[in-house]
Amino acid sequence: MTFRRSSAGYSNLHLFTGTDAVVLVEGGKPFSKEEIYSNKYTSNSVDCAFWQSIFKLFKPSKTFNFRAVGSKATLREIAIEVRDGKTKFTFVAMDRDFDNHCERLIISPGVFYTYGYSWENDVWNREVVHDLVGRCTASSDDPHLWSEIDTAFLEFEKTLRSLVRADAALQQSGLSAIPRSGEGRILQKQSHKVSRSELAKLLSSARKNGYKHRNDTISVQKDCFGHLFSKFSRELVEFIHKSHLSSRSGMRAATMEFLAISSFSDLITNQTFSTLFGYYLAQFKELSNFDS
Repeated sequence: MTFRRSSAGYSNLHLFTGTDAVVLVEGGKPFSKEEIYSNKYTSNSVDCAFWQSIFKLFKPSKTFNFRAVGSKATLREIAIEVRDGKTKFTFVAMDRDFDNHCERLIISPGVFYTYGYSWENDVWNREVVHDLVGRCTASSDDPHLWSEIDTAFLEFEKTLRSLVRADAALQQSGLSAIPRSGEGRILQKQSHKVSRSELAKLLSSARKNGYKHRNDTISVQKDCFGHLFSKFSRELVEFIHKSHLSSRSGMRAATMEFLAISSFSDLITNQTFSTLFGYYLAQFKELSNFDS
């Protein structure tokens, strides 16, 4: 027999989980709203790990039950119910995507968005890559190592800027310049460097789809499709690891992502990322009633 709840009934779920609130995130198998209210979810995903680190930092005195439910479209449905007061003691945390540029953000206490396009954009940066490399090489204090990482990021950002701007612009029409499947082909095989030929093809296709005007507010670090940004960062870690340690052994993508989240959590806790820290702090300050 399937145990079903309404949106109002879901407000009591935290009592059954022995926590202060339930947090629904992306990742894992996608479920419909009806399935979520019937207690369907995935408990182990990188999205859960990311948001757990954020909630632990900004609400350390509270306990939460994290559930990955896959579909952002479904999360948006539930976020509207949270905003309208139909579902209580339930929070929704999701990737921003281009919702801010397309005026699709659901603004409400209890509805959380990443600062960048996705959690990958928030987690992966120069400092995290340097930290991960430093954990497995004795040359972590070498200034040439930092220079190598910085140069790679600068090159990636400069090369991808036009494509990311086109991606953001086409989202207004429901299109994209960066493929949401097989995006790894934008990089050279087993490399963090961009394939110039693939880039030219995608920019040509974007122009055919109507891309004309660039948006100078778009940032590659913040607005690049998250899976591509993560792929670039992971390939960079692998490249430096192999070049400095002469190692041929690779690391599973999921393992590296969990390690990156752990590094990010340590660094943001120490307020290394002041902008990100302030952004998330502002969202949690909206939960004043939750603390009473």
